[in-house]
Amino acid sequence: MQVWHFSEMAYHPAWPQLGESYRVIIPSRLYDPKVGADLYHRYLDEWALCDELGINIMTNEHHATATCSDSVCTIPMAILARETKARQRRCACWRSACRSATAATRSASPRNIR
Repeated sequence: MQVWHFSEMAYHPAWPQLGESYRVIIPSRLYDPKVGADLYHRYLDEWALCDELGINIMTNEHHATATCSDSVCTIPMAILARETKARQRRCACWRSACRSATAATRSASPRNIR
């Protein structure tokens, strides 16, 4: 059996102001860069913990909406390739660029990247 951890990297502090329009781009007036950076690090830490526990990792993108603050999945995939062991990592969007990043992170050895 395979187990996967999936997170859309939500920027939930803006939800109360957006009403029911979560799938829209977050207006800059509602986005606090410090909070956004803290959340980004939290999600990366969650994926690192999954890696330590042997859980496969899946990333996603929704072009910076309130439910998915990650604009492209290749950025966290590149970070995870360097920071985690050779577990499976996949991007849920499966565009050609993301398929390439997924293939590259599967074959990358983070211990050789310095």
